Amino acid sequence: MGDYIGRITNGLNPRKNFVLGAGSNYYVTIKSLSGTTIDWNNCDRCDDDALNKINSRSQLQIGDVIFSAIGTIGRTYYILEQPNNWNISETSFTLRPKNNVPNDFFYSLLRSEEIQIKADKAAMGSTLRCLVMDSLCNITCVVVPEKLMNEISKILFPIYREIFENNKNMASLIKQRDELLPLLMNGQVSVNSDLSVYKKKRRGRIPSLTLNQVSDIQIFHRQSIVLLSEQVLMDELQPKSLIILVVITLGTEVFVTVA
Repeated sequence: MGDYIGRITNGLNPRKNFVLGAGSNYYVTIKSLSGTTIDWNNCDRCDDDALNKINSRSQLQIGDVIFSAIGTIGRTYYILEQPNNWNISETSFTLRPKNNVPNDFFYSLLRSEEIQIKADKAAMGSTLRCLVMDSLCNITCVVVPEKLMNEISKILFPIYREIFENNKNMASLIKQRDELLPLLMNGQVSVNSDLSVYKKKRRGRIPSLTLNQVSDIQIFHRQSIVLLSEQVLMDELQPKSLIILVVITLGTEVFVTVA
């Protein structure tokens, strides 16, 4: 891996440096890394002063890869947006490729089965296993020609960004689901299953239906939700109250009007 890694460091442990629990910034630990994203609900909090101290060490930037190095080895996160309100603990490395190594290729290499297995084997300890920086850099792997790396990166570029956007959308949907479904469960919303007016005038303006914040939400199998753009119904509905389109298991469509 030493042929690919241009910079490697880690975050900062609170200890005498700062105190967790204050502020609104996110302190990302290994438990926060989930799949290809960060579980923001599973992060500690820190204030701006702490964030600046951590960043003076990690210096996170777009294109860096987070790689967990203590406990569970090899969890990764690809930074595609400037991390203005979060940073990492000392339990994870932040890796930056050499100038001739494309970021997307570098990320795919770190997530590859070969590197994941070798990194896990290189970790030391029994109770709390730890991967040191030199051990990761000394992992042997095939040296890929620069031209091939660039070709692979061209294929991966749109894929990783689509995954990133999907993760953001899913996080937003989960947040809305958690806020809206309790309203239905505790009787704070009224349900009107008659969509005849809406269906009849779907292509034109519906003066009888108005909304304050348009969110066209589909709930499939009463478990997951998909959010459509606020512009979907903007030409049909005028702002005044919230209208939610719910598609339940059997395909029944209902309007849920939140008072």
